[in-house]
Amino acid sequence: MKNPWHAKKTKDIDACLISPDTYQEYNSTQQQKGRHERRKTAKRMLERVSDFERGVMWKIWANTEHYKDRSPKDLYKDLLAFDLCDHDVAIKKDVKRTFPEHSLFNDSEYTQNVLFNVLRAYAIYNPDVGYCQGMAFIAGMLVVYMDEEDAFYTMISVMDKHGIKRLFLPQMKQLERYCDVLEQYIRRKMKRLYRHMQKHDVDISIVASQWFLTLFTYNFSLDTAALLWDALLAMDNDWMLSIAIAIFKLMERTILQSNQEEIHNMMKDLTPYLSARTIIRKIHEQDYERKAEKLLKHYDQK
Repeated sequence: MKNPWHAKKTKDIDACLISPDTYQEYNSTQQQKGRHERRKTAKRMLERVSDFERGVMWKIWANTEHYKDRSPKDLYKDLLAFDLCDHDVAIKKDVKRTFPEHSLFNDSEYTQNVLFNVLRAYAIYNPDVGYCQGMAFIAGMLVVYMDEEDAFYTMISVMDKHGIKRLFLPQMKQLERYCDVLEQYIRRKMKRLYRHMQKHDVDISIVASQWFLTLFTYNFSLDTAALLWDALLAMDNDWMLSIAIAIFKLMERTILQSNQEEIHNMMKDLTPYLSARTIIRKIHEQDYERKAEKLLKHYDQK
């Protein structure tokens, strides 16, 4: 089976490429700079990430090499050598349903096997989390932009970042946290929208749960989700809630003109309505990053 990574990529999301020197500058100064300076550097680089550099940048932002270095040698190979995993059946089923419209997955048994391996290895590595629906889209996103072993170690980092793995623990406290804070914000700051969704029996938590559990990969095209991931990985703060708030704010007028079925349909596929850059710009303009941080802190103090 041909390795799809050997084929030349043809779609470049952003034509402005980042040089290796820029990678080095970011990597070497990231820890030395204060939070404000790191944020400015990350914002500058977000405007310049292309498809060709994305995998490298994600590994830098996720500190993938650190996870590799601190792990036992051949950890990934040893995990793959396990004969049985309780989650094998569920993983196999979900792998076939991950990015079904993307040629890298629907035409490639090789890629599906890579995705299966990464998910299986992670489930064995972190038995407290194991495997849950949604994780296939997270791992699938990584498999698109990097090789198998790097995808595994970056998966560990992504799941650790801002407690993402807690989204998938049995109590799902992190999911409840995001959804509660989001609903409270909409009820207080977007009152017309909240009343309209209540009137049409649209549960904000159900809508947003799919966004959070797949890190926005299920409800946007892969290209759009990749740009959102640039922000999720590059920024120090937790951008999950910021992105969700920005989506509702940008979609407010359209939602107010829609009925229940229309709202559910548009929320399942947001690509025709929003671009990643529009969402990120809205977050910066309205300072949703800082607001979300304060809201989460207030929620945690209750």
